[in-house]
Amino acid sequence: MNQAETLSDKLTLLLVGFVLTTILGGLLGALLQHRSWRYKWDTENSEKVISTSRELFQEISRLMDRRLYRVYQFYVWSKRGSEPELKASLENYRAALADCNDNINRHLAMLQIYFGQNIREKFDFEVGHKFVHVGELVEDYYRRSDKDDKALERSIENEISDLRGEVYNYNLILLGEIGKKTEHANQRAGLIEDLKNLL
Repeated sequence: MNQAETLSDKLTLLLVGFVLTTILGGLLGALLQHRSWRYKWDTENSEKVISTSRELFQEISRLMDRRLYRVYQFYVWSKRGSEPELKASLENYRAALADCNDNINRHLAMLQIYFGQNIREKFDFEVGHKFVHVGELVEDYYRRSDKDDKALERSIENEISDLRGEVYNYNLILLGEIGKKTEHANQRAGLIEDLKNLL
């Protein structure tokens, strides 16, 4: 009887151990698999957000640079009065303006999603407003019959210079935000690697 109880106890212990190992092992495996999938999804999502943020930065930066260059060229040729170059610069300026305006709401929405409301508002109400202001000044100058106003020319040149600085600073802000996102993703990946190494 003592031997039968020992055998029975051993079988019970073996059966309980098998069941617990199978169930707990399965649950632990499922939990770890879920965490692994979640980590993979988070990593891929972070990479997509960073990639889209970079693409958006490049697109907006290129549009701002193009518009800035075109308004400057339009001003220069308005000042010089050379008709063929003036006509070409006016067409180029209008094309750059159309490119910006055709995509403005998409750009504003994407800035809101990928960089936040403050950065979107800075683009819309500060940098964008400055572009409109400089464009109006240059267009008014172009329409003037008397172009010998040195004070107005200095004012336009100062405004263009200020706009150039604002565009540069806005680019730095966007790049800084992308850097923060990249650093955050790298830190998170490092923490996950540290946890994997502990297991």
